[in-house]
Amino acid sequence: MRRQRIKAFISWVFVNVLLLLVLFFRDSKVALCALVFWICFPIVSTILNLFLKKKIRAHIELNESTGKGQEEEVRLTLTNQGWLSPLHIYVRVQVENTLTKECISQEVVFPIVSKKSTAEIFFIRTDHCGYLKITVTDIILLDWIGFVAIRCHKNDIYAKGKTVVLPDTFAPQVILDPATCNDREAQEWSPYRKGNDQTETHALRDYVPGDSLRQIHWKLSSKRGELIVREPSMPETKTLLVFWNRKCQGSAEEMDAMAESVASIMQALWENGEAYTFGWAQDEEVSFVPVGTEEDLQQAIALMLKGEFVAEENVQNDYAKIIYFGMAEEELPEMVAMREEAVITEVLCSHDKENVKISADGNNTIIYNAKTYREDLGRVEL
Repeated sequence: MRRQRIKAFISWVFVNVLLLLVLFFRDSKVALCALVFWICFPIVSTILNLFLKKKIRAHIELNESTGKGQEEEVRLTLTNQGWLSPLHIYVRVQVENTLTKECISQEVVFPIVSKKSTAEIFFIRTDHCGYLKITVTDIILLDWIGFVAIRCHKNDIYAKGKTVVLPDTFAPQVILDPATCNDREAQEWSPYRKGNDQTETHALRDYVPGDSLRQIHWKLSSKRGELIVREPSMPETKTLLVFWNRKCQGSAEEMDAMAESVASIMQALWENGEAYTFGWAQDEEVSFVPVGTEEDLQQAIALMLKGEFVAEENVQNDYAKIIYFGMAEEELPEMVAMREEAVITEVLCSHDKENVKISADGNNTIIYNAKTYREDLGRVEL
């Protein structure tokens, strides 16, 4: 915008000089009128912009979610509540990824804004997952020549849009001892997931060759005249905690790798029939959400990327197993380290995984690098 304003100013000066030369060599009334008009033109339009700066409103529209590396369309609408239309409007937009702390700015040009509404489309793109906040930071009105700038009041133009950039999950092979994760003495069982608790029935189905004879419901099978099998249930009590220290200080690439690793292993655990609690630390708050259904999983990943605080309701205080995600260069947070009764597995991202010093706390530790995390976590024993 600065370069265009300079060009406009040079053009305005050039026309004024040209008209002055015409007046000097030819005493023309037409040239005098043109000179007066050309001098007053930006002044009048600037006065108009001073009035219109309180009449402009902005609104941002975009999809609730998008993918990494995709061009996402953003619709920016300006509404003019004045009785005249301003020309040469520049809108500055800031795009911030709250997960990776990346922040960029771009300008959207409106040639004219009618009394109703005028919309312009621009595109945003990020190579890292996270939560994007798109904010209108400035609306600048230029005079009709194009070099006198008037800023609108920020309180009047404030507009914001948000979208979740979903991670590109992969499919790690997760090996987890179920004995450390489910409470066999639970009094409630999940109605959504089958498990391996033979004392409670999750669902009934027809017998398939290879099914264990212990699963056959003999009483019901004799009534129907065909073999019926009972699917074992999953205990509802979750003694497995997956926790991500979202406060850790990593680069944009490392934060992206951690988010994808957490989401991928969470998905793999769910597909393996595990019900668990997912927690994350954001600023000074800690949030916990139960994951028992596919909807719970998708919601937990979205909340994790947003970094929103979730009020604690009926959160367990004890866990038999904790899977902790963080940076290798940072200490284990107190809320995890203090749970001495839990078996802790640390899945840590590192700048240089070959030279990481493993702490002598007895925890199982898995180290991966942000550039090779898919290969490093292709098969993990948690």
